[in-house]
Amino acid sequence: MLFYVLECKVEHCTAEFYLNDIPVIRRGPDIGDAFGGPVNHLLVDGVNCLEMVIEPGPTPAEALKGVPDSRRPEAPPENARAQAALTTYPKGAVVEGPDREELVSMEWQAEEGTPCFFPRVCATTYDLGPVYGRWQWQDAERITLDDATLRDASDFVIGLHGSMAIGDFEPYIQSGRTRNAEFDRIYEKAPGATAGQFRNMRADCIDDPYWGMAQLSSDTFSLRLCAHDRLVECISNAWQPVLEELPDQEESIMRYPMMIGKIDGEWQILR
Repeated sequence: MLFYVLECKVEHCTAEFYLNDIPVIRRGPDIGDAFGGPVNHLLVDGVNCLEMVIEPGPTPAEALKGVPDSRRPEAPPENARAQAALTTYPKGAVVEGPDREELVSMEWQAEEGTPCFFPRVCATTYDLGPVYGRWQWQDAERITLDDATLRDASDFVIGLHGSMAIGDFEPYIQSGRTRNAEFDRIYEKAPGATAGQFRNMRADCIDDPYWGMAQLSSDTFSLRLCAHDRLVECISNAWQPVLEELPDQEESIMRYPMMIGKIDGEWQILR
């Protein structure tokens, strides 16, 4: 099996990294300056686009455009730099180890004394040829994120939260059945393995008296379009997935990142 890995690093700035118009990770002060993780599930057949958004807006919904009517040239942070690369590794290899093969990379570096408009988007492309075939999200309905659609998407998320809060993960699993099956296939898991992992977590929840889902409020949502207007990322103003558990006894938090889209008029978790 071949793993496609996004590797990125920032210095003295914040940047968000995207693959095919899908947010992957944000790096910067206090949130970590480097990342390396598999992105097989975000690749498409043919041309793939890797993007960096330097100094994104203050919330996910404002990441690409910034705060309305506030864009002006700014001096970039001194010695600021951001780098991204799409690489491959065979199964079992270590990221940045000797088996690394770089497919495409890019870098942005601040020019001293030269003001820039932020957020600043940098992009590059690479043609992978045939990879995994067409994903269902590529054929999802195009979405206009107007007030009615925002309410509809929020209601869908709130409904999933309600069932998960009582230990019933089945609506969440069934809503993501296409995503789960695609993950099983591309990461060479046994059929049903991804769904099985979620069901096992449900069993653990029932036996844990300290377990619970964190309270949910649509006022904290910062839902945003991605994947060329076919997906909605369910994320909060704090740049975290809106569905998350309460901290466990070690203060770690289990989160449920998801991107939803409409198939035949119904919301599904597609990534």
